[in-house]
Amino acid sequence: MTITQYYILPTALIPNSPRPLLHYTNVLPAIAKGEDGFDRVDPVAGYTLFKKNGWQVAWIYRYGATQRSHFHPEVHECMIVLSGRATIRFGAGDISDDLHQNTHGDAWEKGTLVTPVTPDDPRGSAVIPGGTPGVYVVPSGGVTLEAKAGDVFVIPAGVAHKTLNTRPAAAFQLMSPGVGLSFGDSESKMPSTLASISLSGFTMMGAYISTEWDSAIRGGDFEASWMVPRPASDPVFGTGPEGLCGTWFGIPGSERVSMLRS
Repeated sequence: MTITQYYILPTALIPNSPRPLLHYTNVLPAIAKGEDGFDRVDPVAGYTLFKKNGWQVAWIYRYGATQRSHFHPEVHECMIVLSGRATIRFGAGDISDDLHQNTHGDAWEKGTLVTPVTPDDPRGSAVIPGGTPGVYVVPSGGVTLEAKAGDVFVIPAGVAHKTLNTRPAAAFQLMSPGVGLSFGDSESKMPSTLASISLSGFTMMGAYISTEWDSAIRGGDFEASWMVPRPASDPVFGTGPEGLCGTWFGIPGSERVSMLRS
C-alpha cells in the first residue's frame, strides 16, 4: 500500500481544503478478474472496513464515461474502487455545462504540474509542517489521478472531484439498494446483498460519517467547507497516525486559512 497526500489550493469556483486529499493504493487485494480482464475487489470487505471505522456506506455506483465536477460543502467523503479503472480529476471546477467540453476540451479550471513538497518550499511550509515524502502541494486548478480496483480516496469537504475515462465502458447505474443516499432499512442484509452484486465497468463504493450529505458544483461559503470538523477516525486506518488522524489537523488554523485566501 502507498499513501499520498495532495494539498489542493482553492480556485475561483471550488473551495478545496486546507486538509489533504488522501490516496491509498491497494487497500484491498484483487479477488478476481472479470470477463473484461479488469481486477475486482470484494465489496463486503470494503463495507466491513468502513463500517468498523465509523463510516456509513451510502452507495455503490457504476460510472459512465464522465460526469459533472462536484464537491460536498459540508461533509467529508471516502470512496473505494471496486472494479475497473478510471481517471479522477480533483480540485477543479467545470466552466461549461457541456460534458464533452468540460471533459475532453478546455472548459475546466486547468491546473499546473503537481510538485513535491520540500522543506524550503514556501507553499509547503505554509500548509504542512515541513517536507515529507509522498506529500504534494497542488497549485490552483487541481490534480488528475488514476484510480484502480482496491484504491481508496479520502476527500475533505470542499474538494471537487470528477470521474472520467472509465474502463471498461459501461452505462451509469446505481448498483446498491436505496436511492444512493444510504442503504436504509436494508442495512442488516448488506453483507449478503453486496455479495450478490455482479460488478461490471468502473464501480466505486462511497461512504460518509453521516447519512446526510450535500453536493454542489461551484461557489458557496468556502470557509464553511474548510471548517467542517475532522472525523474521529479514518475509514481505513481508524485512529492510527497513517490516516486522517495524523494528517488532518483538527479545525484548520488561521495560518492555513489565510494561506488559502491569498
